[in-house]
Amino acid sequence: MPKNAKLKLSDPSIERSVLYVGEKEIIAASTGILKEEGWSIIYAPSLAEAPQYASKSGALVGVVGFSQKEFVDHAHRVELMLAQSTMLKWIALIPPNAAEQPAFRQLIGSAFYDYHTLPLDALRLSITLGHAFGMAEMTADTFQGGQWDLHHHPESQMVGASDQMQKIYQEIRKVAGVEAPVLITGESGTGKELTAQAIHERSTRKEGPFIAVNCGALPANLIQSELFGHEKGSFTGAHERKIGRIESATDGTLFLDEIGDLPMDLQTNLLRFLQEKTIQRVGGRQDIEVNVRVLAATHINLEAAIKDGRFRQDLYYRLNVLQIKMPPLRDRVGDIPLLA
Repeated sequence: MPKNAKLKLSDPSIERSVLYVGEKEIIAASTGILKEEGWSIIYAPSLAEAPQYASKSGALVGVVGFSQKEFVDHAHRVELMLAQSTMLKWIALIPPNAAEQPAFRQLIGSAFYDYHTLPLDALRLSITLGHAFGMAEMTADTFQGGQWDLHHHPESQMVGASDQMQKIYQEIRKVAGVEAPVLITGESGTGKELTAQAIHERSTRKEGPFIAVNCGALPANLIQSELFGHEKGSFTGAHERKIGRIESATDGTLFLDEIGDLPMDLQTNLLRFLQEKTIQRVGGRQDIEVNVRVLAATHINLEAAIKDGRFRQDLYYRLNVLQIKMPPLRDRVGDIPLLA
């Protein structure tokens, strides 16, 4: 985007798109003023189709407008729609006194950028939209480096509009652009694998494979073969050569989930791979160069595991070049309605 593009946006003659979802009667009388202020209104036919219209239109801001009864009746579908299009800045048009109701307060506080109480004041709404649009622009510049791809984001499978999750989205974009290993920490169920997938999809390796390995779910006697592969005849039952998970991830991303459960002897082999960028299949003697980015995740405290002698310190520092800490749901209660 040219450097002077933002200056032009203050010119009412330059139209900015806003996606409207709801009853047209609520906004109908204000459309003329909004157009004079430089806003082009795109109407989504329904809540279910809103995310698709958001993606196609390129709008950075959205407005939801319903009568009090309709807002109550459609509350759950509004939550689902917001969860599928979290990168837009949403403004709620709410009935008088609605902000005093706990259900409205929870929904608006957790998922909307701002709200406007009816009856509609078009000029005030235009100012609110302008603020939201400006924030969306800065978000795009910060997250994308100027590339406008907010709607096709791989975090679309991650539900959450809270400040904590917005920080996670930002961290994903920051680490995706580099090749260094990333350690993703957090309790079970916080979305560590989804985060790893989002990093992969935003990286230069997105056209390559994403190979996920749950280190805690593999039998101890098979882990080395699963990770590194084996040659034919290397052990009983090895009737043919097998390509391991690491080699399968060539030119892509290897995600090692529950890395804290990896046995100590395999930790040594993994450390050598991270240092040398080569592997040897079980039963083989040839060093095989592997071009793979490694992401790892754990729900345990690896620093405590190091003190207990259950995890190698040198491997920890190799994996923990960059770190993303996933917040538990109790720290982002505002996302509960979206998840529900």
